[in-house]
Amino acid sequence: MDLSGFEVRPCRSGMAFDVLPRQAMKVDLAKACQRFREKGFEVEAETPVVAIVRVKGKPVSVYAGGRLQVRQTRALEEAQAIATEVVGLI
Repeated sequence: MDLSGFEVRPCRSGMAFDVLPRQAMKVDLAKACQRFREKGFEVEAETPVVAIVRVKGKPVSVYAGGRLQVRQTRALEEAQAIATEVVGLI
């Protein structure tokens, strides 16, 4: 899956990017976390509302509404690459 259904924009903090779905969606975080683990990603936290997964060394918050936040980066290309991997598993 690609990011064509998402908008990627810098977060106000300047050290993260928000990845927002263009249409409403619902993510089953329990199933997504299972796929993250199968892919070898570390799931740092898992709740019914948000999961935090580490991808390429960067923490990514995955929300049940489809929003992502790729943290600890200022590089758009890096954030897009990480978000593409995550979107492919949700």
